[in-house]
Amino acid sequence: MKIIRDARKNLEIKVANFVEKRIHEYLKIKPQVILGISGGRSVSRVFNILKHQNITWEKVHIFMVDERLSKADDSNSNFRQAEKDFLEYLVKQFKLPRKNLHPYTYFNLPEEKGVLAYRNELKEISDKYDIILLSSGEDGHVASLFPHHPSIKDTSDFFIITKDAPKFPPKRLSASRKLLSKAKTSILLFFGESKAQAFKNFQNPKLSITDCPAKLVSNIEDSHVFSDL
Repeated sequence: MKIIRDARKNLEIKVANFVEKRIHEYLKIKPQVILGISGGRSVSRVFNILKHQNITWEKVHIFMVDERLSKADDSNSNFRQAEKDFLEYLVKQFKLPRKNLHPYTYFNLPEEKGVLAYRNELKEISDKYDIILLSSGEDGHVASLFPHHPSIKDTSDFFIITKDAPKFPPKRLSASRKLLSKAKTSILLFFGESKAQAFKNFQNPKLSITDCPAKLVSNIEDSHVFSDL
């Protein structure tokens, strides 16, 4: 695992460059790349930079690693925010086919069937993410896996419904701990003073993944952490 520290503006550019580099490398050995993205303020500027990178977007599929269980066009939707930041721009520029976008859309199904449908949508292309772009919460959560919560203890292979989340909204879709851990490359952001304690917990060898879910990236061989703290 590599930890990169710098000023936030510099890190945001470095993250975008790193994503571009890894996508290019993976496309040399496979026909398409699965990029898993999260929500949150920390990734917004990275998304805005990404849309100007020299990436073969027509060979990239975008899946969510977490989503609020509200409609995809809701202003609170993580996908909707990503769409505003960079996805819609890439589609309108004919760089990214709309069919390569994979928001969670199964709101009309019972939760268990919706999770299964999203799993099947991913499995049509791959059984894992190639690259995950994550941002740690103030409590050290990633995706919608929270400390000392059933979500981080869930042993499902793909996606889960996080219920009673300690952060609004209480119900969310999340990639499971196992699914995130299978990613080939992980990028984890700790941006801003509000993440200082989470970053300390992340570096504390005495704490477990249950204490600080962000630590799960330590199990990914190609793991990179970017922090302005």
